Amino acid sequence: MKTIPLGQTGLQASRLAYGCMRLDGETAKHAVMAAFDAGYTLFDHADIYGDGTCEALFGEVLRESPGLRDKILIQSKCGIRKDPARYDFSRDYIIQSVEGSLGRLGIEQLDLFYCTDRLPRVFHHAASSPHHPHLGNSVA
Repeated sequence: MKTIPLGQTGLQASRLAYGCMRLDGETAKHAVMAAFDAGYTLFDHADIYGDGTCEALFGEVLRESPGLRDKILIQSKCGIRKDPARYDFSRDYIIQSVEGSLGRLGIEQLDLFYCTDRLPRVFHHAASSPHHPHLGNSVA
């Protein structure tokens, strides 16, 4: 698959991102490795996908596949809360989301971090964080 530059980040990624929203325990490793073998290098997550289980399953794949982390980009996003359903762009929630994603994925840094729907002012204060060096927003 062709790779493209991601804006002005200096990162190169597959033209398509592999969405990890529907990873499940029985097929997660096979699905992720098949995507990687097909040329996907950008893997998309969100803290609400499977209430965090999708990130945990992806973390297991990373632990079982030495060297894979160095060959891929991992992006995650936050902003949607389920109970009750609402957008939440508070500083505390963004920090909680990043720390939760890092823990479930078993990594020290996200390559990209998005806020769903809009880019809150608090994001600009987080721009220098080593946990997510590149920030953006995701609007569907």
